[in-house]
Amino acid sequence: MAQDRLFVEDSPRLEGAVASGEAPNNRVVRKVLAKQGRKKGGRGRNRGSSGEPVYFYEREGFRLSNFSAHAIELEVAGKMHIFMTCEHAYQASKFTDQTIINKIGLAWSAEEAKAIAHAHRDLYRPDWTEQTKLRVMERIFRAKAKQHKSVREYLASTRHRKLVENSPIDDFWGIGSDKTGRNHAGRLWMKIRPDYQ
Repeated sequence: MAQDRLFVEDSPRLEGAVASGEAPNNRVVRKVLAKQGRKKGGRGRNRGSSGEPVYFYEREGFRLSNFSAHAIELEVAGKMHIFMTCEHAYQASKFTDQTIINKIGLAWSAEEAKAIAHAHRDLYRPDWTEQTKLRVMERIFRAKAKQHKSVREYLASTRHRKLVENSPIDDFWGIGSDKTGRNHAGRLWMKIRPDYQ
């Protein structure tokens, strides 16, 4: 699965960080994911035992997801960081405190990065408004496209198709459960796309 490895195709600095231990490596990530999987499954329980298959695979637009395993380099609060996903970078960008930013950067998953940020919501930077969110996310998306050839190529391949974050729970970045959300993530990708066509 793409989620349990780091893409280092365009970032020699990231490869060095993995090698030096500054960023998690694949072996550690796999070990943690396996441990998390055992916890979720529970002891002695046969979950999902109806015999119905569980389908999983990457959807067509996974490269544009904040949770895709495309690590990025980004300056946050005046210091360069390497984040495992765009979600890590976005959550870290809510803060000016480098201790919290570093903690988010070391989170083992995008979900954990989000949970850490929410646990410190009383320390969000004072200018964390809707306009700031949009500005920060555009910067993150541009970094992702610039640093990953596969993202640039995929974005260009969408030509003039509408890009939609099909989140059933987020009506700001996605379209929400009723499909009428604002889809700001999709709109930002469409704004960036002409740079690669």
